[in-house]
Amino acid sequence: EREAKAGKLKLEVRATGVGLIPDLDQIVDLKPKEFDVTAVENEGVSVSQFDKTEAGNAINSERLWLVSMEARPDLTRHPETFSFGLPKQEDHEVTYQRFEDADLVSVEPDIMLQQEYGTPEKSWMVPASVVFAVLILLVIIYRLIARKAPVVTSARYQVPEKITPFTVLGLLKDIERTNGLSPTGKQELGVSISRLEHYYFETPEGEEPDLNAVVHRWVNQTR
Repeated sequence: EREAKAGKLKLEVRATGVGLIPDLDQIVDLKPKEFDVTAVENEGVSVSQFDKTEAGNAINSERLWLVSMEARPDLTRHPETFSFGLPKQEDHEVTYQRFEDADLVSVEPDIMLQQEYGTPEKSWMVPASVVFAVLILLVIIYRLIARKAPVVTSARYQVPEKITPFTVLGLLKDIERTNGLSPTGKQELGVSISRLEHYYFETPEGEEPDLNAVVHRWVNQTR
């Protein structure tokens, strides 16, 4: 993990055996789950000596690969574990090692990574941002709707189109019956009704009542 700052995880595979060592993919099943293999460096087979334990001209050879890997770009979090490749032949002897400071120590096939690799993508933030924006919009709409709309009230009683003693008295008596005025209001309304009845239907005395003013006063008072 010495090149973790550069985002690289490097694996050295060293194979020794009798005869010529085949290619890497014939020896090891190297398929790291959360890493992509970006490069494989190999200098070919190195013959060390003739194998004295084998009959004939058998040779001992060695082959070394340096595998470079990087965390997959579609990950949503940093890889936490790494699995070494397993041998394709069960009779192959395998030793797994890693550096601990400057020392090589034996480990299991699966190890916990000590460094962080890659830059987890933030694609999840796009739908999250959209959802957040929609929620904000809904809150704004709700607040606009929830604002108290201006109360528009219409007059409970309407001024007659034609203002005559008959229409005005009819309206005032209707107000008297149904409006639920205070005792003082009822008394004043009763005085207005009596004066109109007396002036127009009994003996007209004094100044003529202003029917328009009377009817507007009581219509406005009963809003």
